[in-house]
Amino acid sequence: MLSRSKPLHKLDPRVWRREFLPHIFKSIRLVWHSSPLLFVLGVALLALQSVLPLGVLYTGKLILDEVAAQLQIAAVGQTPMPIVWLATLVGGLVFLGVTLSSLHGWLQQQQSALVQENIMEQLHKKSAEIDYAYYENPAFFDTLHRAQHQALYRPTQLVGKLQSLFQQSLTLVGLVGMLFFFHWSIPFLLLLTLLPAFFFRLHFADVVFDWRKLRSNLERRSYHYHWLLTEKEWAKELRLLHLGRLFQRRYLAIQRRLRVEQFRINGRQIRGTLAAQLLATVVAYGFYLLLIGRTLAGALTLGSLVMYFQAFQQALNAMRNLFTGVGDIYEDTRFVSMLFAFFALESGPARQRQLRPVPSPVQTGLTVENVSFRYPHSERWALHGVSLAAVPGERIAVAGANGSGKSTLMKLICRLYDPSEGRICLDGIDIREFELTEWWRKLAVLFQDFQEYQLSARENIWLGEVRLPRHDRRIEDAARMSGADQVIDGLPNGYATMLGKWFDTGEELSRGEWQRVAVARAFVRDAPIMIFDEPTSALDARNEYEMLSAWMERARGRIALLISHRLSTLQSADRILMFKDGRLVESGTHRELWQSGGPYSDLFNQPSAGQ
Repeated sequence: MLSRSKPLHKLDPRVWRREFLPHIFKSIRLVWHSSPLLFVLGVALLALQSVLPLGVLYTGKLILDEVAAQLQIAAVGQTPMPIVWLATLVGGLVFLGVTLSSLHGWLQQQQSALVQENIMEQLHKKSAEIDYAYYENPAFFDTLHRAQHQALYRPTQLVGKLQSLFQQSLTLVGLVGMLFFFHWSIPFLLLLTLLPAFFFRLHFADVVFDWRKLRSNLERRSYHYHWLLTEKEWAKELRLLHLGRLFQRRYLAIQRRLRVEQFRINGRQIRGTLAAQLLATVVAYGFYLLLIGRTLAGALTLGSLVMYFQAFQQALNAMRNLFTGVGDIYEDTRFVSMLFAFFALESGPARQRQLRPVPSPVQTGLTVENVSFRYPHSERWALHGVSLAAVPGERIAVAGANGSGKSTLMKLICRLYDPSEGRICLDGIDIREFELTEWWRKLAVLFQDFQEYQLSARENIWLGEVRLPRHDRRIEDAARMSGADQVIDGLPNGYATMLGKWFDTGEELSRGEWQRVAVARAFVRDAPIMIFDEPTSALDARNEYEMLSAWMERARGRIALLISHRLSTLQSADRILMFKDGRLVESGTHRELWQSGGPYSDLFNQPSAGQ
């Protein structure tokens, strides 16, 4: 729970200079770039709207003074033409104000949609570029959550409030000028009346921001329970293990906690706001009595009485809206800062300009030279002092228990990370000297946790090499090599069939069938380096044999690395690398390693006589 004793907000110029103003300017640029024309039109409409209240007030004064004059001369039973024209003018001004307000609302909707598209485009682009290590850091997901759920709509909201602030300011200048003619002290009285409410608003903007930031992790937990209750991946276990009520209770408990905390914050804010409003009401009532006294004394006409009273009320509202708007803008900038903090995250491994071209064709092969690596925010070495070489045409399998460093090595070769020590080279060139996108294009990779894309069967394979035409024959060739063609031929619309059940007319596949499609996605890329992590994990013995045969055929002339826990899969390799505790401890053929009685044979714990 946030402390109740937190002091009221202090106007620290450094905070406003370093955080408040820069984020306002960034937000304005963001909205401006989405559509300069809509931005300019919106400001112009607000400027016109700001002068209309002054015209209505003054015209109303003229009408009342004219009515009073007609009463004095006892002109009963007729409406003088000046009053008719003035009333018509008031009606026209009111209608114009409503029209301009509606038009401005429509422009804001259009601008908001464009800004949302712009922000989502940047957010998606950044998500695809940032260092993969962020996705293994829980703090990153808090940042991403805040950017997606709190800051996404704030830039448009902030600029809309700035425009409204601009309108309120113009209106207020005219109203204050009008009241200044009554007495020079009235504008200062207005200012002193509303300052307490202003400071309360800034204070609670900080309170709300701190609370939201503090509760980001808890909100993500509630969303996680929501996903567990609603997504397909967990639907079977949810029912078989009777987890529905458990997760519902946990979700509701978090939501109730957040609701109660927010209710308490809102209650404190309302109490402070009511106290400030009471002060403003007392001052307005006192001013009204003063106006009545001056009118009865003959110092003011009836029209002037109404005009000054309405001007005071409108100035009070305009100044209150002005201060509230500044507070709202301050709160928005706090949340917008999280969006720009996400945009400022480092974009992953250095994407330097291509210093060296990637060798094509590969001559001597891939070397790993005394590589050590620790994951960010971890003191444990995931790899330590690993050296190996892989030449084109050699099919290498990587074995080891879970956590031994196999997958970490593959991530380093893929440059999802860079080594903490040592280097990885292709034909003697450090792969960090290649442009990152060009390096990725030289890799055909299948991860153990491959993805199931809710797209057509053809697109699921085509995603492996999107530079190909979508109906290129190599897509069908890759499906034949992986055995996915047997699955696809049995679908209602063949390669045009939508896979998965997220959308209408989709066809669900078994995990093994999905794996065949994923292997085809890797096969369609004509890359000199193949990295497959457990490519047969979801296949039975017969399909495993067919898959390994296809992999061995596809690996001809390429650098081929295969991670597996299956003994039958490992035996198909030309050489096996055995990892243990982040180190390469053995290397050789299956027979050599088995007969040596070392870590490799210990891993499988089977008698050698059967091998």
